[in-house]
Amino acid sequence: MIEQQTARAECELSGCVACGDAPRTVRYMLTVSSMLLGAYTYTDGRANELPGASASTLKLRWNQLALNAVYALSKRTELYLRAHINSLPATRARS
Repeated sequence: MIEQQTARAECELSGCVACGDAPRTVRYMLTVSSMLLGAYTYTDGRANELPGASASTLKLRWNQLALNAVYALSKRTELYLRAHINSLPATRARS
């Protein structure tokens, strides 16, 4: 079984910060008791007129990758292995 989710979320944080997320998730059932999951999220945003910033607008972009392996020992007990990677490139300032 493979599932894929798509969502676009807009958020307003303190000051003038706006972020947009585009997550993708895949789940694969190997057996009744074991499952593999993968998720990727790309975030794109901007921040205007932040205190202490050298430029008026900062571009915020980053990537997140999560991989999970889950094995159910019983109804209440699971073993899982998780890897999570974040990538934040250098921020570009615009005046």
